[in-house]
Amino acid sequence: MILAFALDKPSGLTSNQTLTQIKRKFKIKKMGHIGTLDPFATGVLPIFIDEATKLIPYLDDSKKTYRAILSLGKSTDTLDSTGLVIEEKKVPEISEKQILETLRWFVGYRKQTPPRYSAVKIKGKPLYRYAREGQEVKVEPRDIHIYSLKLLSFENNQIFFETEVSRGTYIRVLGEEIAQSLGSVGHLSDLRRIQSGCFHLEKSFSLDSLFALKSLESLAQAFDAREILKDLQSVQLKEKSLFDKFLKGQEIQFSQENLVFSQTLPEASPKLLVYFHEQLCGVGEVCSVLSGNIQLKPLRIIHSAFTHF
Repeated sequence: MILAFALDKPSGLTSNQTLTQIKRKFKIKKMGHIGTLDPFATGVLPIFIDEATKLIPYLDDSKKTYRAILSLGKSTDTLDSTGLVIEEKKVPEISEKQILETLRWFVGYRKQTPPRYSAVKIKGKPLYRYAREGQEVKVEPRDIHIYSLKLLSFENNQIFFETEVSRGTYIRVLGEEIAQSLGSVGHLSDLRRIQSGCFHLEKSFSLDSLFALKSLESLAQAFDAREILKDLQSVQLKEKSLFDKFLKGQEIQFSQENLVFSQTLPEASPKLLVYFHEQLCGVGEVCSVLSGNIQLKPLRIIHSAFTHF
């Protein structure tokens, strides 16, 4: 098991500020997260502690799901409720049918330009710093994918919607574009992430419930590496000599029969989760497969499941 869990990030804190509070509370030295949330946004923030941070590069967080409220009639400089109003425009008569047709038009592959107030870096400097200094910076649009976009309700010039998007999609920008397509302007008055990869909101901890714990050791059963890294097959090393070599960073060779989930390997140098007596040792990459034997080189070595404790 590894120590990873989903936090229900509160509004008003950046993702890094949230991590800093947790680190101070539990005196943790090493901690990481995936999928930064805007300060005003809430919801799923996957967090990894100590050795578990080594698995972050192999996580699939390519899909995220959000619920949002788009308030029509006013546009802000940050595209959310924390910014200054920069434009007001009368909201025309809009039917739910019009909204549904507009939302359908946004589904699929498209280009999107990151907002001025974002952490995207240009020449090593976040865009929000340029914005605060009043500097205009050219930002190239990026490829995104909107998998689904559902209307939940429409009342008092507010559009409640849910969307599943690819990594790097800004829901604030999407909201602005929807408002403009409907002949108005708008901003997000609420944004909540309900899923990021395999992490779901219903299994998330609030900051208060987290701080009520005496230690984070009780969260050790929250996730298994094989649950988080579902796309990776696993191998159980049966010989201690192989385990020792792997922990030393040396290539190892074993029979393909040791694979846990399948007897066939995907193409293009597949990566495997490596176990010894059900303890996660790390991640390895297949160098070659010859006569049923697999040559594996270590990529990430997990020296201990819980270094903090």
